[in-house]
Amino acid sequence: MRIAGKKGFTLMELVVVMAVVSIMTVMVVSFTIMCNGWSQWGTSRYNVTESERQADAFLRQFVAAYDNAQYYFDTDDANGVLLAVSIAEPSETHSFYLSDQGAVVFDVPTAEGNAPLDHVTSMRFEVKTNAQNRQLIRCTMAYNLPNTIVKRSESVGNYTVLVATRATGAAV
Repeated sequence: MRIAGKKGFTLMELVVVMAVVSIMTVMVVSFTIMCNGWSQWGTSRYNVTESERQADAFLRQFVAAYDNAQYYFDTDDANGVLLAVSIAEPSETHSFYLSDQGAVVFDVPTAEGNAPLDHVTSMRFEVKTNAQNRQLIRCTMAYNLPNTIVKRSESVGNYTVLVATRATGAAV
């Protein structure tokens, strides 16, 4: 109710404006929180993709280093390790595996590698040899993206790398 000659807002008008501003504030804050969750999930997904690329490059580097007539590839299934075994000295082995800390560990003649991989939980290797003694190495990496967004389930998946070798020095 207005008094004659007085200018200004009534109490009811002020309450309505405050209610509208409050509702809009809640909407903006909720949207910001949701966008932050999507951003975190996108960053995690990008990190997994980069980890897959790194592991692929390291595996190819490892295979290229030992893809000759003096070595053949084998797996240690119990420990999830890819082995490059010397034909002349079978006790001489070089390994490629995912450590307990989530890092790829491998050794090549020029250096040793130890690179962390984000969200990669395990690696499995499979080596197939054909009649021409050529080997196909299959590396399957499992990854796990944490749930960072409300109503979004945890993302679990696999990424597979295939690497073909030249003929090995001996039948495996």
